[in-house]
Amino acid sequence: MKQAFVLLILMVSMACVSSETTVKKVDQESIRGKFEVGTKEMVYTDEQRQRQIKIAVWYPTMESSKQVKYLAFKGLAKKDAAISKGKFPLLIVSHGTGSHRFAQYYMSEFLAANGFMVVSIEHTHDNAFDDKDSRTAANLWNRPKDVTFVLDTIMEDTKFKNSIDEDKIGMIGHSAGGYTAFVIAGAVPNPGRLADYCSTHPEDDYMCFKFEDEKNSDYLSKDLTTLQDKRVRAVFVMAPALGQAFGKPEMEKVNISVFLVVSGKDEILPEPYNTKQYKKSLPKAPQYHEFPEAGHFVYLPECPMLVKVIAMQACRDVGTPRAQIHPHLKRMSLAFFKANL
Repeated sequence: MKQAFVLLILMVSMACVSSETTVKKVDQESIRGKFEVGTKEMVYTDEQRQRQIKIAVWYPTMESSKQVKYLAFKGLAKKDAAISKGKFPLLIVSHGTGSHRFAQYYMSEFLAANGFMVVSIEHTHDNAFDDKDSRTAANLWNRPKDVTFVLDTIMEDTKFKNSIDEDKIGMIGHSAGGYTAFVIAGAVPNPGRLADYCSTHPEDDYMCFKFEDEKNSDYLSKDLTTLQDKRVRAVFVMAPALGQAFGKPEMEKVNISVFLVVSGKDEILPEPYNTKQYKKSLPKAPQYHEFPEAGHFVYLPECPMLVKVIAMQACRDVGTPRAQIHPHLKRMSLAFFKANL
């Protein structure tokens, strides 16, 4: 099914804050900001880890936005537009396992229109087009390393470095991207805790892998205490994965601002082992919002009809439709980063 989904996306792309609330429709007229939106796509090469990392960048511009295609999805931005004068806060986006760099493009466009530069990473070997490392221990190490490498590189990239406010850097993550954001924020994954969980929950094949596998063992032997990136000052995390790998000792170094979003009907990541595990383990209470009737995939873009046929699980909302969730995510993330960067 995955191969068919990838082929379909490529074909279409070439062709044409309370803790629990009932979601209500939001007026769409105010979802854009004062800037137009520019966008660029780049590939950075990490020679040390022999990885090519694709990124998509959104940023403020004065050039008029136009309809633009991101694979099979339609957005509103000007490709390769000139960046507006000034320095802007920088946000890094980390997608869920098996997803892609456009998974939160609707948030990225909105935040760019409101004065942020947004860089979305496509994690090598854990995306919709290349998933050889998906659901393996390699991601415990490589995902956070991708973030630090991209931060290092973009802040030396002559196209962007003079437009970045280096003192105002935040991060957004969904699912495995939420794990990534927490590790960048200072959380230290404990494979032993995860192994204990998996020994009693063998049915959870989203979170559990073969610990005895040689490749997994190689990554589990790495020093996972070294992955924090202190340049990141605030994280906005949606339905994070791998909460089983963390308790209070593992989260004690997370001393930056956190906004945590939970889906009350998450059909992929069972609670209380994920979002709620992170919440209770943080050293200080995060900002917290629950969508009580939402499923795991509401944080992804709305699917074109043809994609719905192939990627039924990722496009199906078990409760509240994602079209009703997205305006709230835009406004909550904007308010959070304005207050905390």
